Amino acid sequence: MHQGRAPGTRVVHDHDLRHARRGMESSAPRHLELSSKDRDLLAAVWERAGRPSLRMDPVDVEGASEALRTAVPDLILAILIAEGRTPGDLVRLTQSIVSFYEASDRGDWRRATKFDHIAFAELSSRDASEPIFGCFARTKSPAKLKLVAWDLRRPRQGGEPLADLGAYLKRREEAAGQGARAPIGDSSAFRPVVERVAPPPQDVALVHHAKFGEGKVIEQLGDGKLRIDFGTNGIRVLAASFVTGKP
Repeated sequence: MHQGRAPGTRVVHDHDLRHARRGMESSAPRHLELSSKDRDLLAAVWERAGRPSLRMDPVDVEGASEALRTAVPDLILAILIAEGRTPGDLVRLTQSIVSFYEASDRGDWRRATKFDHIAFAELSSRDASEPIFGCFARTKSPAKLKLVAWDLRRPRQGGEPLADLGAYLKRREEAAGQGARAPIGDSSAFRPVVERVAPPPQDVALVHHAKFGEGKVIEQLGDGKLRIDFGTNGIRVLAASFVTGKP
């Protein structure tokens, strides 16, 4: 897929989002509102992902909302948390779609495709050419959510509707070669929350990973796992044994 970016489009990284609203006052923790069915489904995703952190910083959420000019529904935030990802992924994926269409030099692409969406996941196509994206329609209300699958090469006006979270997860698992299944997880343990994350100490640990390079440990999780900021390579949740300490 084209890796460039549209003229005038600023690439926003996770660290930009974290510091976009430094002056924001701390707020009380806010537990994400999910139906019992969606919580069960995402609990299984969370468990398979190695139980990443259940916390998401509101500064990151507001930074992504401002960059994308949309409210981000709780279900989308819960998907990101369950999969160990961040709001910065919404910005990067959406910009990749815009860049692809802008590079086609077709000035009426927005009107032709009716693309006014935010991408939150990438799904490989059956022929492994261009990816299909999981998207939601831009909205002013976090309570409103319309999920669609977006095919870059053969866009259907407004996207292909996805009925619910289960339909998205089915496409996600099929793309990953896991088959169509919707396992149920421990919903009592999956309680995602948006709350201010304490800044790392001044003597923050520096680590190195063979693939992602140098990073800073920003949170120690359970089961010997670390939440690490690798800069341009994003924030990753890895087992401590996968990285080496830096002097």
